[in-house]
Amino acid sequence: MVSQQPSAGEAVKAGEAAREAGRLYSFARRWQRDFCSSRSGDVFKLQERDRPYVSSQASPLMTEIRFYHLQGRKPEEALPALLEEALAEGLRAVVEAPASEWIEALDERLWTYADESFLPHGSARDGEPETQPIFLTTGDDNPNGARLRVLLAGARAAPILEREPEAYQRIVILFDGADEEARAGARAQWAELKAAGHTPTYWREGETGAWEQGR
Repeated sequence: MVSQQPSAGEAVKAGEAAREAGRLYSFARRWQRDFCSSRSGDVFKLQERDRPYVSSQASPLMTEIRFYHLQGRKPEEALPALLEEALAEGLRAVVEAPASEWIEALDERLWTYADESFLPHGSARDGEPETQPIFLTTGDDNPNGARLRVLLAGARAAPILEREPEAYQRIVILFDGADEEARAGARAQWAELKAAGHTPTYWREGETGAWEQGR
């Protein structure tokens, strides 16, 4: 079967679309660089929104630990909304995943997840990690002084809490309920944290996408 070649007009339109996408991506990168260099001491804040499930009930000296059980979306699809809420709350965030492939995919995702917005962020390769509102990492570091840590793909909370029990206001373990290995890993983490004396809470994704606290 011979594939149909695009017309000259279609080729021009495709080229214009590609150039526009590249222009927007470059703008986002420049914005992030200029913003972070000029406001390195500030915490980036978005406009306040109604977010009943975000407010912490933990004491200032106790890290709140939440397990978020996804039932309709993938972790990379749910992550932007969690980070938006964190920034609106005035929290810097660090996102940890165990493989560089995850970090590269998340880096692209946070720039392009919505047509009308993006989330300023960076990783070790971008330099000046202390200036980043959101830092992506494969390690247990926290160079931007984040108070929220989001753990993906089996990244563990217990070693972090053992080493720095009061470093974070909240730790979120986000896992895919459709992935049997991810569910098993979450159960193992839950047991590990309970055995260490922590009091994690369980939240599941409802039919509307809102988080519902389980028992």
